[in-house]
Amino acid sequence: MAPQQSETDMDLRGRIVNLEHRMSELGTRLLSLEGWKSSKEVSDARSDEQMKALTEDVKSIKSGISRLFWIIVTAIAAGVVTFMIKGGFNIP
Repeated sequence: MAPQQSETDMDLRGRIVNLEHRMSELGTRLLSLEGWKSSKEVSDARSDEQMKALTEDVKSIKSGISRLFWIIVTAIAAGVVTFMIKGGFNIP
């Protein structure tokens, strides 16, 4: 009975050693995944801030173009009114 039990003990010890190695590998893998997650979160936050800045820049450009458009429209309207006040198509 002793040889069979020692064979079982050796088998169990081998399995335990394999499990310990596997746990060590999984711990290393978990640490690398946590590091990746952290760097991904930082990268996402950076992208979000860049997108906010870009959105504000686009709004500013859009506002400037709108003002320019209204200035041009007002100048054309003022030119038409001036033309009409001075006589328009009046041929002497």
